Amino acid sequence: MLRALMKRLLYFLHAHKCFVVFVLLEFISVFLIVNDKFYKASASYAVGSIQNFISAVKNYPILKEENAKLLHENAMLRDKLLQVAEPIVQLDITAPHHLVPAQVINNSIVGTKNYLTLNKGSMHGVAPGMGVVSTAGIVGRVKAVSDHFSTVISLLHTAMQVSAKISNSKVLGTVQWPGSNPLRAQMLYVPRHVPVEPGDTVVTSGYNATFSAGVLIGHIKQAKLRKESPFYDIELHLSTDFSTLQHVYVVKNDWKLEQVDLEQHTKAFYE
Repeated sequence: MLRALMKRLLYFLHAHKCFVVFVLLEFISVFLIVNDKFYKASASYAVGSIQNFISAVKNYPILKEENAKLLHENAMLRDKLLQVAEPIVQLDITAPHHLVPAQVINNSIVGTKNYLTLNKGSMHGVAPGMGVVSTAGIVGRVKAVSDHFSTVISLLHTAMQVSAKISNSKVLGTVQWPGSNPLRAQMLYVPRHVPVEPGDTVVTSGYNATFSAGVLIGHIKQAKLRKESPFYDIELHLSTDFSTLQHVYVVKNDWKLEQVDLEQHTKAFYE
């Protein structure tokens, strides 16, 4: 039975061999066309990915240089704004200030005594005691410098204190970080008779030579009163997010030494 079926199949193939060969060739052609398109698409994707990677590698130094140029131009524009209009970082226009753009190359926020390292030093005019700000607000104070680098005491340092005021009432206080949440700080010594509301803006007072008046620090999140205390317990939401900090400006106050020398001389005279 099986042998008979095989004979009939062979007879059929022999009788229609031209048609069978035609169908087989058509199938092979379709298979080759489909696979050729897939191969070309895969090859194009692979080549495109490699070219994009090579282009990114080639352009990285150029982009880095362009970014540095933009920061420098931004600092120059801010200097001009200090002279002709309300400044973006709210620096006191009564004293000559110059901004040195810098990049944060090291930063800590997890300890209680946090520091930053900047890629600008004494060769760029940076000196200990200068204030450091960002486009969002206050950052810290320069602690030490080398020729090409500087370290900064972050606002997220429990020993860092900043003379501040509530913007609408002009009431003075001191801002200090308590050492826990990097987005929160305390405002101390605000007397209880002063109206304080959540959302009030807190800025630097200008009562020292490091930070001029009006640099943004943050906004009041909550203010509580205790019966035994003459001052508020004020919690601030800091305007600067230190976890994403990359670019800053070192503030050069040309009159700082004159102010500090005079104040020290006066203090020594009365003591």
